[in-house]
Amino acid sequence: MTGLDIANTGRSRQRPNLVGDPNAGPKTPEEWFNTKAFALPAQFTFGTAGAFITNADGIVVIDMALEKQFQIRENHALEFKTEFFNVPNTVNFGDPTNTMNNANFGKVTSQRTNPRQIQFSLRYRF
Repeated sequence: MTGLDIANTGRSRQRPNLVGDPNAGPKTPEEWFNTKAFALPAQFTFGTAGAFITNADGIVVIDMALEKQFQIRENHALEFKTEFFNVPNTVNFGDPTNTMNNANFGKVTSQRTNPRQIQFSLRYRF
């Protein structure tokens, strides 16, 4: 998006011109897509860039839980449970900034998932 009302329609979410391959970028958080592949269109015209032309990063999330029940008496039991969230501790980047007049254009400034988290629980049933 240009972030500007170039076509004079009253809306600032207008597309830029596509002048190169947007997916030829280095795929780093500082430049996720090729920002030089976009140019501002001429005044009172619409841009030529299509929708959804840049590739995003995939999402890898693996969660798991382990549970063990210890029978103490007939009606008494102790339950131990461990839950792991984001087991491989994979960073899943958020979407890059896609507005041309933003200083962070093409940069990833967020992540989609939290780092690895582990929680334990103990429950006595009677």
